[in-house]
Amino acid sequence: MPILIMIFFLFSCKKKNGLLDAISGSFVNVVSPMGTCGGGFLSYGNKKYLVSAAHCDHKDIILFDGENFFYEDLKIVLNDKESDLLIYETSNKKIKRKILKYREEKADLLDEVYYLCSPNGLPPVMIQGHIARKEEGFYVLQAFAWNGCSGSLVFSSSGNAIGVISAIMLSDIAGLPLENMVIVSTLNKKNFGR
Repeated sequence: MPILIMIFFLFSCKKKNGLLDAISGSFVNVVSPMGTCGGGFLSYGNKKYLVSAAHCDHKDIILFDGENFFYEDLKIVLNDKESDLLIYETSNKKIKRKILKYREEKADLLDEVYYLCSPNGLPPVMIQGHIARKEEGFYVLQAFAWNGCSGSLVFSSSGNAIGVISAIMLSDIAGLPLENMVIVSTLNKKNFGR
């Protein structure tokens, strides 16, 4: 029996590392005068998009991929304050990053989800959480997030983008964090103007 557990553990670790490799190429920090948010590149059809949260100030932005600062020629496709989604189309045909194709997927309660974020400007970390609640237009995750995680793409365990981090809810006792719930605005094909 211990051998079976070890094999499952090794498979699980390999799967998560593969997922990290797959989604890390799309992650960027979106740096603006108001601070830093997360964001990610996705392709849909024959176009490439930068997806983030609408509540982040995205005027005069610079992108940071963990090593280099760079600019993109961006055109707003969606800036929806109600759903907190911001989607830009990029005209750059030679993006050197591995960009994941958007495939619409709906998550269910207790599904595992993953995202890369840079809490408080720290280097990007991969966070694992679970869907704790589903509502029309958003999910609530039981996971960790902090300032700087807004706008990060959230992925299913199969590697498909299902939403964007929009907000966090904290509860505490005597100033110590007790619970951290993450609000995720859901993505769908209509968000890309199709």
